[in-house]
Amino acid sequence: MKSVLEATAMLAAWQAEFRHEYRRMLDEVLTMGLPVAISTIYDCVPGLSPGLRTALAVFNDVILREAVARRLPVVDLRVVCDDPADYATVSPIEPSQQGGGKIAGAIAIRVRSQNPTLQRTVVFGSSVA
Repeated sequence: MKSVLEATAMLAAWQAEFRHEYRRMLDEVLTMGLPVAISTIYDCVPGLSPGLRTALAVFNDVILREAVARRLPVVDLRVVCDDPADYATVSPIEPSQQGGGKIAGAIAIRVRSQNPTLQRTVVFGSSVA
């Protein structure tokens, strides 16, 4: 990269492509007529550089904006898996038993609070009731 502007232009291009594909995927999923919740991409993975964490924010922005546009609930994995122990030691991009339990807990709260007649975006960020 020669400049910050070139780097941000590259991020913007990645974001635009992701937005296009993500919208297409959500539109297809929503045609099934089933309750849908989406999740952000977790970003507290041990060893993740600050630059990569910043790049993930570009994609999470798309995910949240599309959830709001479609009035879909969100499980925010950035908040749910916020501890290094939430990630597997063998493959740190995968949740550990602890992280998987926290994700399952957040999904359970989402399901228990489900009211299909209310179309609104609610962000679920903890497995603690």
